[in-house]
Amino acid sequence: MIVQRISEEASALREQLRRTKERYDSKCEKLRTTSEELERTQRLLKKMKSLVDDKKLAERDDLSRKLSKAQQDVEVKDVTIRVSVIFSNL
Repeated sequence: MIVQRISEEASALREQLRRTKERYDSKCEKLRTTSEELERTQRLLKKMKSLVDDKKLAERDDLSRKLSKAQQDVEVKDVTIRVSVIFSNL
């Protein structure tokens, strides 16, 4: 009776651990993907900044708008990553 109860409890704990590991792995993958996307966006932002700073370009206004949009995207993605890190640490 006691052995059976202990065995069932151990089985339940192993299952709980397995599910927790799956959630952790999923969060890590999502964080990695989001981080990579943030890095790509930051590279694009840097490229756009250099183009905007080039005074010879006729499309300066268009590039300025794109730069503003890219900066907003970077900020949003940065917040998303920070939130993901906080939740994955919980």
